[in-house]
Parts: sequence; C-alpha cells; structure tokens
Amino acid sequence: MQDGFYGVAQQKFQAYLDAAFFQKSKAKGAVYLAQALLGQGKAADAAKFLTEHWGWRKDTPSEGAFSYWLARAQFESGDAELALASANACSGRTFEGPQPNRPSAGMALTGRSSPRPAISMAVM
Repeated sequence: MQDGFYGVAQQKFQAYLDAAFFQKSKAKGAVYLAQALLGQGKAADAAKFLTEHWGWRKDTPSEGAFSYWLARAQFESGDAELALASANACSGRTFEGPQPNRPSAGMALTGRSSPRPAISMAVM
C-alpha cells in the first residue's frame, strides 16, 4: 500500500480474508483492508466493515490496531464522539498491524505477513 495502489490492496486483502481460516488472520486482514479503504477515501465503508467484524479482534494481537483503525475511520466519517469511544478501547493495548505513523506495515499484497514487533499505544 505504500505505493498508493489502495484499490489493488483492497482486492488482495479481500481475497486474503476470503481464504483466512483462523480468527487471528481474519483480524489482521480486516485491519489492512480497512486501511486500504481509508486510503481510497472510503472511511464510512471501513468503519462499517470493522464494526460488522468487531468480534474478529477479540483476544488477537490485532485488537488494539482494530480499535485504532475503527476510531480513525469513524473520525474521518465525521463521527468524532464515536471515534473517541473507539480510541479509548485501544488505550494501553499491545497490537500488531498497520501502525498509526506507517502507511502500511507487515503484510505484503500476497497476503503473507512479515513479523513486526508488537508495540503498546496509549491514546491520550
């Protein structure tokens, strides 16, 4: 996604999700798909997708990233109050996935992941 091909990334991550079996994989793929949607200016679609698949994040390393990207999508959709509540949900969580200061990290468009160190992000 670093090259800005968010439409291609969206297709690849959707295919990754269609083939994913484990909850951890689905959660990670959902975070990346949401980022691809946000990159295309589809914040409402990203928020809707993450909200519909909220259960995928539970007890996975992507739990904090899921909450962060949901909050960002909600904020970019114009719902600051809901975004704040979602941001608070990721406060103090350790997570892996696309980091707030990185346009993309971890998973290539092939759907394979590369290891990334987990970080802890506290939301102010």
